[in-house]
Amino acid sequence: MKKTQFRFQISYKNFLIMRLVSKGDTSLQISKKLVLSERAVKYQIVLLRKKFNSKNITQLTSTLLRQHVIN
Repeated sequence: MKKTQFRFQISYKNFLIMRLVSKGDTSLQISKKLVLSERAVKYQIVLLRKKFNSKNITQLTSTLLRQHVIN
């Protein structure tokens, strides 16, 4: 199995959520676009924040942009 260049992996759903967050969408807007509950979107964001040791969503977005996970 070939190693990826990143030290982490995120699911496609989490990738979509973070891409929409980085574009300024709210949890409610994301939930409607991805056909998820708003609570599920917020929970995924919390899990991502924990995974990347981010204090808030701005820091999480900044980290993911710097590491070229989202653009």
